[in-house]
Amino acid sequence: MPQLSPTLGYLFLAFFLLSACAFAFIYSKSSGPVNKNKKMSKKTKSHIYF
Repeated sequence: MPQLSPTLGYLFLAFFLLSACAFAFIYSKSSGPVNKNKKMSKKTKSHIYF
């Protein structure tokens, strides 16, 4: 089964990239309004955007 292994790797890589993008989008969307209510909004925003 040498042909199945590369396809599985590409599928896993695509799924990993998709999940990472989705997690980053959800994290940035959910943490956005929360940081606005905090007193140190500028410090937290600089840490979130790396």
